[in-house]
Amino acid sequence: DNSYILLASENDIPQSFANELDSTFLFEAHAAVMLHQDHPLAKKTSIDIRELAEDRIFMPSPGYPLHKRVTTLYKYYGLPLPTDISYSLLARRQMVSQNLGVSFSSLYTGHTPLPNIRYIPLEDPFGAWNTRLYCAY
Repeated sequence: DNSYILLASENDIPQSFANELDSTFLFEAHAAVMLHQDHPLAKKTSIDIRELAEDRIFMPSPGYPLHKRVTTLYKYYGLPLPTDISYSLLARRQMVSQNLGVSFSSLYTGHTPLPNIRYIPLEDPFGAWNTRLYCAY
């Protein structure tokens, strides 16, 4: 007998597959801009992605909901995607803490902040995305 557990955002798996699984809503995810405390935007209450046009951007790893959301926002506003390669969360946090550029994270990442990093909500016309725990027994 096989059992499966999957933690995913609602749009990460095909709806036809999701319909075959039991699921439990866990939380809404919200994107944030991760930047150094000395960055000119560090005291804002929210940031529009277009305000980052001149910044060096460290993109999240592909295949994750955050990367999909950030890519969607760049396309929505007609902005060119950052050309740097993508990095893991730990690498992005380290580079931002050294004030080498900015990146994106979930607001939940800010629950374990580094002292010199600020997490500012990213303005997102598409709203939050839901994270669910899917199970098959």
